[in-house]
Amino acid sequence: MFTGIVKELGLIESVNSENNILKVAISSLNSIKKLNIDDSVSVNGICLTVTKKIDQIFEAQIIEETISKTTAGFWKPLEKVNLETSLQLNDGLSGHLVQGHVDGIGEIVGRSENSDSSVVLRVRPNPDLLIYIVNKGSITLDGVSLTVSDVDDEYFEVSLIPHTLSATTLGFKDIGELINVEVDVIAKYVSNYMNNLN
Repeated sequence: MFTGIVKELGLIESVNSENNILKVAISSLNSIKKLNIDDSVSVNGICLTVTKKIDQIFEAQIIEETISKTTAGFWKPLEKVNLETSLQLNDGLSGHLVQGHVDGIGEIVGRSENSDSSVVLRVRPNPDLLIYIVNKGSITLDGVSLTVSDVDDEYFEVSLIPHTLSATTLGFKDIGELINVEVDVIAKYVSNYMNNLN
C-alpha cells in the first residue's frame, strides 16, 4: 500500500528481457536505504517486488500481465521514474490510499501552463475507467496522488503545482505521452457493490 507521495526520482539503469520477463534495474539515492529483497516499491505507480539489491541499485521483475496494463514495456535506460516505498502502519497518509495496481494507460492530450507556474494536464484514459473518475476526486498518475480538477465524457484534467512538477516525472510529461492511471479503490468497491445489488 502506498500514498501517492513520491519520495524521489530514480533512474532506470537497464531493462532486459528474459523468458518473457522484464528485468529492470533502478538506481536510487534515498529509497534504496529503506528497501530489502522482497519489499514492495512503487515505480511510476506500479507495485513491484525488489528481487535484488546491490549498492544503490535494486532490481525488479515484470511479467506480461503487468506489461500489458502499464507503461513498463516502454521503459528505457536513463529514464527517470517516480519512486515511493511502501506505507508503514505508523506513517501519515499524506495523499490517498494507492495500491500500485495500475488500472490502465492514459494518453496526455493537453498541457497548459498558467501564470502562477502551475500546469493543467488533460488525460484520455481507457474509456471503461471514466465511471470511477469524479470531479474533485482522487486519481493516481505515474504513482502521484492528484485531485481531479475537471472531467467529461472522454477526458479528465489535473492541476499540478510547481512543487509537483519539480519533484516528479510529471514535470517532463508532454502531449502524446502515455501515463499509468490508477483510479480510487473506494470508487471501484462502491461501483462493484452497486452493480451487484439485484
